[in-house]
Amino acid sequence: MASPSLVVLSMIPVLHSILSMASASLSCVLQCESEVNMRLYLHQIAAGPGINQVEIVTSSKPSEFGLTAVTDWTVIDGPNPATATIVARTKGMQVQADVAGPGWFNYFSMVFEKNSRSFLYTFGLV
Repeated sequence: MASPSLVVLSMIPVLHSILSMASASLSCVLQCESEVNMRLYLHQIAAGPGINQVEIVTSSKPSEFGLTAVTDWTVIDGPNPATATIVARTKGMQVQADVAGPGWFNYFSMVFEKNSRSFLYTFGLV
């Protein structure tokens, strides 16, 4: 189940693009928008010390169709968890929703560490 975290990360730039499109009714008279580009990594530990996800529904299917896990992942600013800084936390669930597999349906809330009022809710099939 390591591959879903990489796929979920690829959703973040897409979500950013969607969220950054402002409608005319939401525009400011003054310059109030800015673009932030960040490369973030979901730190997913499925087994062993520091586990941050638990399977709550198992599956006997070859593709693990129906497997469901509860997640409490950290979001870090670098690929090495030992040297990276935690910038956010995500809490949610993922479900293997494709009979042929893999096709993970993820839904979670991401709350940023520095400003707990900054958050992102996301869901989708990856």
